[in-house]
Amino acid sequence: YIASDSKKERFAEDARTIGHEYGRTLVGSGVRLTVAVSTFNSMRRSMEETASQIATEAGLSTEDSVVAIENILDLADVVLEGMAQIYEVASTSV
Repeated sequence: YIASDSKKERFAEDARTIGHEYGRTLVGSGVRLTVAVSTFNSMRRSMEETASQIATEAGLSTEDSVVAIENILDLADVVLEGMAQIYEVASTSV
């Protein structure tokens, strides 16, 4: 994903699907939304650090590194949005 502009829409679809599955699992386990978001944010920070490390190891310029990290974090946002959609559906079904 870091190096590919052509498949961003497909990656975003996959990220949303992952968010939906993550949300279903959490809702099904009775995990409160606040706990789910807090846990997700911890994972997101770890993902940001990993993306930064990979960009550095790959020898990307500072500008390219920033763009790559932003792209990864955009995907993380889509995962979170997908998860939130499931929580919304679950809250209106009660």
